[in-house]
Amino acid sequence: MNFSTPASKQESQDMLRTCVIFHRSKWLVTTVIVLFSIAFFILLRTRPSGFVPEEDMGAVFVSISLPPAASLERTAVVAAQVDSIARTIPQVNNILRLTGFNFIAGSGSSYAMVILGPQEMERALKESLMSK
Repeated sequence: MNFSTPASKQESQDMLRTCVIFHRSKWLVTTVIVLFSIAFFILLRTRPSGFVPEEDMGAVFVSISLPPAASLERTAVVAAQVDSIARTIPQVNNILRLTGFNFIAGSGSSYAMVILGPQEMERALKESLMSK
């Protein structure tokens, strides 16, 4: 198979010419890289540094959806199981169970929500530092 069509030869020559220009004027390439680096660091310092908003308290929302015919009692049992598992996690400070409602799916007997509240960050940091 021969891939050297006139268009590909022209593209190859253009690419080679561009590489030769960049090779001959190394100062131009270096200057462009330095300018882009400076602009990047300026933007990094002036823009917000994270995707997590400051008001985020670190809560974890557990969405529970059972089959549509599930009763509210069955949903409450599953939510209680999630609650008991979450209580074994030492970083979880508060737990809130909602049965019959789900922030994502809506309301109904087959939906539940368990909200896990984290420990205070200072206390968790002190405990982790003391354990080391």
